Amino acid sequence: MGQEIELRACCGKLRWALLDVIEPLPGGTRISGLRWGPELVPLHLETDSTAAPELVQTILDEATRWLGSSTSCYTGRGALVIGSDQDADTRPRR
Repeated sequence: MGQEIELRACCGKLRWALLDVIEPLPGGTRISGLRWGPELVPLHLETDSTAAPELVQTILDEATRWLGSSTSCYTGRGALVIGSDQDADTRPRR
């Protein structure tokens, strides 16, 4: 598994927690997953320093597809998984 960058959020604050983690990453950093709650949402994304808000929206959209509409209301700890795309869990979508 790749490196994990921990993030914490309370209900409705996941967007801001993701921005805080993604904005300082150098362009071209691979994001292979999002650990949120008990799940791992596989992602195949690359950072672009000028497009952090769009990248965060893509992550939120994927998390909603995998975990349901209450994703942004989860309160707790998660992690953004940085590494190769092969590191992400590739379970079939529900």
